[in-house]
Amino acid sequence: MIRLVFDSLSIPFQRGSLYQTAWVSFLILYRNCAAPSCFDWVAAFFVIQKRVKQQHSWNRSAKTVSFNQPVNPNIPLPRIQLLSDPRSNFQERLCFYDYLGRMETDLRRLAYGLIRGDTPGELQTRYHWRRSYLLWLFHRLQLEMEVYQTS
Repeated sequence: MIRLVFDSLSIPFQRGSLYQTAWVSFLILYRNCAAPSCFDWVAAFFVIQKRVKQQHSWNRSAKTVSFNQPVNPNIPLPRIQLLSDPRSNFQERLCFYDYLGRMETDLRRLAYGLIRGDTPGELQTRYHWRRSYLLWLFHRLQLEMEVYQTS
């Protein structure tokens, strides 16, 4: 059944965190069943599929982004160069912080937190953001930094 779940999601079958997620889900469902004869295999399949899919999307979204990566394929500028350089002149720094100050509150919090050296996990905990919201903020901040870089 576990292999069928992986096949239905077009995920390569391998023994790792997704495999463990599938087995833990199965064992929890099986344990909570009153009698083995009443176990609903079809319902179990869909529950396990849902949990494996959630774990798979979480694993993909939790990959670490390197600051040495380009901003995007069209802009070869490394992400690290979008952060404020302490050696830049006063006017550039002032313009950069003025631009950050005009952003929405959560975008500004994210940008200032990253400049301070906070990790995304720390910011997520501090501001009680959901993981999906944090990823959305990262995307928005990236777009804002692209606009800033072109201006």
